[in-house]
Amino acid sequence: MAGKPQLSANDIQKGLAALGFKQLPQKSTSHTQWIHKSFRGKFRKVTVDAHHEPFSNDLVSSMYAQAGLTKREFYAMCSKGGIKAAKRDPIKWLKSLAGK
Repeated sequence: MAGKPQLSANDIQKGLAALGFKQLPQKSTSHTQWIHKSFRGKFRKVTVDAHHEPFSNDLVSSMYAQAGLTKREFYAMCSKGGIKAAKRDPIKWLKSLAGK
């Protein structure tokens, strides 16, 4: 991923939780599934496969598409500052990203 930091499953999971996604009970697999019943007006389900980290561009693009985020929002969400800001007020944080 040229110019972008490698994402860990832990960073992605913390970011999804900060935006209000809930983890489904995990079955006997390395995949974790995160749902949000009405994120940006739609039901969202994101699958994170920790077995494949560091994630390829294809997997990252699949995850941000599943979450209903842009690439920029997804990477910002996975950063320490993004996680803290999203925990405080996810809607305000997303709107501030759109203004940049």
